[in-house]
Amino acid sequence: MAWDDVRDLLVRLGRHIDSLEAERREYAEEQAKANLLRGWNGERWDRMTVREKRAVITGVLASVLVLPVPGGVSDKAPFDPALLSPEWRRATTSGCRAV
Repeated sequence: MAWDDVRDLLVRLGRHIDSLEAERREYAEEQAKANLLRGWNGERWDRMTVREKRAVITGVLASVLVLPVPGGVSDKAPFDPALLSPEWRRATTSGCRAV
C-alpha cells in the first residue's frame, strides 16, 4: 500500500472513532438523565444541584407556552401560573426521543 492510502485510511478511522465516542457520551448522558427520574419523589428535589434539576425539567417537558396577559390586566400584576401551558414529553419504549 502507498503511504497516501494508509494515511487516508487512518484519517477515516480516526473520524469514525471520534463519532462513535461522541455517540457513547451522548448515550451515557441520556442514561444519566433517565436515572434521575427513576424512583422519583419530591424529597430528592431539595438535594439536587441546579444542573440535575435542569436535566429533570428538560426530561419531562417538551415545551412551555406562555400565554399573553389578558386585556384589562396590568403588566405589573402578580405572576399567574394559569398563563403557562406546559407540553409534557411522552414516554417511549423504543428508545427514541418523542416530543
